[in-house]
Amino acid sequence: MSTLARALLPIAHQTLALPCAGDDDEPLLRTAYDALDGFLAEPIASRYLSAVRALAALSRLRRRSVELGRLARRALDFQLDRLGQLAVPGVPVEALRALPADPRAGRRIQALAGLLEAHREIAQRVRAPERLRARIEVVPGDERRAADRRGRRGRG
Repeated sequence: MSTLARALLPIAHQTLALPCAGDDDEPLLRTAYDALDGFLAEPIASRYLSAVRALAALSRLRRRSVELGRLARRALDFQLDRLGQLAVPGVPVEALRALPADPRAGRRIQALAGLLEAHREIAQRVRAPERLRARIEVVPGDERRAADRRGRRGRG
């Protein structure tokens, strides 16, 4: 085995062991396999560099996909906790937690929690109209100032 092949083997092993990145993975995986086949057919430095570059691009994509998946799960869990704190009957928070996380799921749950919070606030305001119709108490010094302002307008 040549020195270049010994150097390329762990790079290929580490990259191909990473979890698949979904549909975006296929073109880069095909490119990496073609570059590896090219190197195996003719093990020269230029083919080695081509294989390393293709494997690096595939590795970046797969690592980014793993990190985005972790971030999506964290965001979803945070928003589901927020939704659970609202304690709305009929909202199956634990069933939602079992669903797979995608990058938009956290934002959807955030929007749902925001709507439920707004609904709760509006319902509380409707149930307590006396708070909305609370009388404004006049401070003794304000009556005098209001009368002064009225008097000044009349003089103009």
